[in-house]
Amino acid sequence: MCTMTDETRHPELYGELFRERPSRSNWSSIGLLLTLGAMIPLAIFIIVAIVNIRDPIRLAITVGLAVAFGILFLLFTFRSDQRGQVAILVLQTAIALFMTIVPGSGNGFIFVIFAILSAQIGLTLPPRIAAAWWLVLFAATIISTSAAAGLANGLLIGFGNATSHFFFVLMGGLMRQAQLAREQSEALTQELRGANAQLQAMSLQSQQLAVAEERNRMARELHDSLGHRLTVAVVQLEGAQRLIPTDPERAARMVGAMREQMKEGLNDLRRSVASLREPLDSDLPLGPALRRLAHSFQEGTGLAVHVDAPAQLPDLSAAQRLALFRTAQEALTNAQRHAQARQVWLALTADTSAITLSADDDGVGLPADGAAAGFGLRGLQERAAQLGGQLHLGRSTHGGAQVTMTLPRDE
Repeated sequence: MCTMTDETRHPELYGELFRERPSRSNWSSIGLLLTLGAMIPLAIFIIVAIVNIRDPIRLAITVGLAVAFGILFLLFTFRSDQRGQVAILVLQTAIALFMTIVPGSGNGFIFVIFAILSAQIGLTLPPRIAAAWWLVLFAATIISTSAAAGLANGLLIGFGNATSHFFFVLMGGLMRQAQLAREQSEALTQELRGANAQLQAMSLQSQQLAVAEERNRMARELHDSLGHRLTVAVVQLEGAQRLIPTDPERAARMVGAMREQMKEGLNDLRRSVASLREPLDSDLPLGPALRRLAHSFQEGTGLAVHVDAPAQLPDLSAAQRLALFRTAQEALTNAQRHAQARQVWLALTADTSAITLSADDDGVGLPADGAAAGFGLRGLQERAAQLGGQLHLGRSTHGGAQVTMTLPRDE
């Protein structure tokens, strides 16, 4: 049979009472300062009581209560759980209230006990509960001073003492809030460091994936182009070698065909090396980079490439420049390899909302079904999507294919 505890009967009280408090390690440093600031006045209180109280019974009661209060204070200071601290506060409050009814205890130095207790209350409890606790001490102070000095003097002295006690409650509360704010700041700093480390790891992983993707693309291109041509050349060499004794003319024709295959393979190799050796430099503007690419490609393939790019372009991110540069590379490669084109026109335009690169050729155009021409174009579509843009494939006004990448400009 389960019993209902005070915590289950009053969850809102317990939630506020134990919701936030300084951590154990930081509480130890606060407790040390509080101990140094409280034990000396408490010792003076005991000495004054010994000097001024003549009645041995009252003296024993007063000193005993003061010592018990001091012991509880030390236990409170180095207690690790707040529930235990609250329990100790209850006992200390009971001792302080009992001392107010002991005639002549400490000759008015009970103020020291209340001041220490007020600081503990403000340092431990949330403001609303600390204020309610202080009201109990306030009432006890007014009653005890009125009983000892008369109603008028008691009210005057009691209000003065209670105001001082409130000041100690307030100072303890400020220390508590400052410590909690410091711990929250340290926790946020640790979270930011962890998030920064995760971002760095994700950035490194993204770069590694991009490099791996580019390597895989180049490997496929070399395998599909240069590897195919070298395989055909080896077969033709073997056939020509066998035909040389019996049919030298046919062997010569095979060698000539092989020579053309080797020339095409050499062109493929040059294009692949050029794409590897001339990436879009982070410090090179997009316009000059496209002109360098066109000049290199024209020298390697004989395909005429015309570039139209404005002298001034908006600021672009490295990812945007690279995506547009790769679009030009892929369009030139497709025009030379698949479209049987003789000329290619690269045009770069920009407005207030987007930047666009279009590549037109005078080749045979796209397939009738409009399907993408291979892995390279699919890769460009993925790049455009990652940057919030689009890749469009269509018919060129020059009779061939048109490849257009449009990317939104960053604010």
